Amino acid sequence: SMCGNDLAEPGEACDGLDLRESTCETLGYMGTGLGCVNCSYDVSACGSPPGMAPVPSGAFTMGSDSQPDEQPIRQVITDGFWIDVNEVTAQDYAACVTAGFCAVPLVGTGYNYGVVGREYHPINGVSWFGAEAYCGWVDGGVKRLPTEAEWEKVARGTDARAYPWGDLPHASCMHVV
Repeated sequence: SMCGNDLAEPGEACDGLDLRESTCETLGYMGTGLGCVNCSYDVSACGSPPGMAPVPSGAFTMGSDSQPDEQPIRQVITDGFWIDVNEVTAQDYAACVTAGFCAVPLVGTGYNYGVVGREYHPINGVSWFGAEAYCGWVDGGVKRLPTEAEWEKVARGTDARAYPWGDLPHASCMHVV
């Protein structure tokens, strides 16, 4: 495979001609181990991206017997991945709209976009396409949406709880905050 002007072999450290002279730092990572695999970035040695947490590879319990569209309960294996520690805020998403990369989300009662005092609240009223566009814009486009399995793995934790806060369906104010 040709990457830039040089041949990039799996695991090769990208040189100045590979992949338009990108480095871990220019892609938003802290480390220095950028590699090339099949003409794509291999950031596995770049370290933790700012504001993201690692989720290790391995099995977790996915599904629920209480909802027909979530059956059956099963063991699912995911590769390791990174996920944002915090939700995207209304202010963060507004910057993407201002840049012309993201569409205006739903507005009105119950929505946070454009509401004074809710700039740091999580953005809501955004379609999957809007979220995907945001990922393609923020931090140079190196982020992506988690898969359904990745999202459920993070939300359920290592103890297969029903909700991020535990097994009781109603979160207390402490959980919400």
